[in-house]
Amino acid sequence: MDLALLEEKRDAALKFDSSDIENIPESGRGLAIIQSYMDELHYQVKENGNYLTMKKKLEQS
Repeated sequence: MDLALLEEKRDAALKFDSSDIENIPESGRGLAIIQSYMDELHYQVKENGNYLTMKKKLEQS
C-alpha cells in the first residue's frame, strides 16, 4: 500500500453531500476514516498475511 497515494485520496474519499442520501458512496472510505483518526499507519505484506498497524497517542488526564 502506497501511503502517499492513500494520503492523496483521503480528502476526496471523505467529501460527499450527506444531504443527498441516494448518492452517498457505500464503500471506499474505511482507510480514509482510519487514517484521519490515527497518528501512524504501517502496512506490511508478509508470507503469512497482511498486517495493518495503527498507533494513536493518548493524553493522560
